Amino acid sequence: MQETHLRANLHDSLNFPDGFHLSVNSRKYNNSFQDPWGGVLSLVNENLRSSVRADLSGPDLTVLELENEDLFLVNAYICPEQSPSHSWAVYDPWLKYTETMALLQLTGKGIISMGDLNARTANGGGSDTVQRDSADGHKPVSPRGTALIQLCKDHGYEILNGNSSYGPHNGRYTSFQPQGEAVVDYVIVNEVAKARIKAFTVLEPDTQSDHAATVLDLHAKNLTPARLVSRNWKPKQRAASHARPGAQRAPVACLPNATELDRLFIDALQSKLSLPQKLAKLFGPVSAASTPLEVYADGSCLNNGRDNASAGAGVFWGPNHPFNEAVRVPDNQTNNRGEVYAILRILLRANTAKTLHIYSDSEYTLQTITERSPEEHARRWKCPNGDLFHDIVTLLKIRRAPVIFIQVRGHSGNKHNDAADELAKQGARMPAVPGYIPLPPPAELPTSNENHKIDNVSTVPKTVRCCSKLSASGGKTF
Repeated sequence: MQETHLRANLHDSLNFPDGFHLSVNSRKYNNSFQDPWGGVLSLVNENLRSSVRADLSGPDLTVLELENEDLFLVNAYICPEQSPSHSWAVYDPWLKYTETMALLQLTGKGIISMGDLNARTANGGGSDTVQRDSADGHKPVSPRGTALIQLCKDHGYEILNGNSSYGPHNGRYTSFQPQGEAVVDYVIVNEVAKARIKAFTVLEPDTQSDHAATVLDLHAKNLTPARLVSRNWKPKQRAASHARPGAQRAPVACLPNATELDRLFIDALQSKLSLPQKLAKLFGPVSAASTPLEVYADGSCLNNGRDNASAGAGVFWGPNHPFNEAVRVPDNQTNNRGEVYAILRILLRANTAKTLHIYSDSEYTLQTITERSPEEHARRWKCPNGDLFHDIVTLLKIRRAPVIFIQVRGHSGNKHNDAADELAKQGARMPAVPGYIPLPPPAELPTSNENHKIDNVSTVPKTVRCCSKLSASGGKTF
């Protein structure tokens, strides 16, 4: 269900049938008492053993993983293109949706997206073999509709609305507004999920909502056949001509903000973010993905802790790879600085549109990046090696593709990690180098590597950057 208009935690007051699991993603708290708008709600039979992927979900977007069925369900509401989202969103809603769909496709599992996307696609985005016959097939495609069609093309998705292969009546209008009718509520699947479909239909509109429900029947692997129902439940609005003469909208009640204490109180109410949300806000979204490039990083320091210490960094991309390097570490000569500098060297070299798997045996480095970076960033990186960590964050911000950090055991017989270790030792034996020069601001950094051939990516624009890109070993996934 989309557009629930529920505030955070308000769903606790709802009654729902026994044997069902409820998950809700509402918009963040604001300092007024006006309608929060938006919000999505998912009600799932407990026998399906669903779990919410909090790392992929957020306001107006829920990603459910059905473990027994090898399926991901995406419940989404994307506000209209002209609607401002900056007042409540920690990310651009449309970019968050597209990057989530791109990343989920990499899992190899079935993907089903149901929701109100506020996109007009006419008859685009369908199967290569069956032409869509949508009720608004004769109408213009909107800019977001064009982007949705491109998303389907780039990542192997198909819009089911208007596909007669899955039954009659699924090309109907789904939205009924005073200004007209449209198809904006979509069911979108990948090839894996497509093989499980029994039927799909769009129900007749009723008197309670200005949207029609979409119903998808599936062959279930471990249960009786499953049925998925999606609806934007926003109540019907009266046309402007039917409004009561002289009626005025009730004034919006807001928290006072006249004093510094008032403003601090409002900031405190808005600042309670989880670690994934903090990382998302710091690093930005993913808008590209590819077959991962695996790179090993290591640091070394001779006479560590002594006045005559010399530190090096080693980066191993593969046997005889031109990017393999051994370098002396600038400034402080410590093993930790060598570990951090090695990862910085990788990010300086890597194509920003290629997925990276970076292997390191430094728990200190990985924890700082994937756990402590929001707080250290707020403190302006006053921590040891803060100059290097600051630039690592800068490089992660401008990346389009994700970076997966994987912790390995040092000196455990891993040939690639041993190769990086040997390069780091070579770097430590090199002559001393001048002090580290920080990177220029992001706007001045080159991004020329994006014109290389990129596999399997979406042409989503990189405007707002809010989705997290990082994970570390030990089950830490953000």
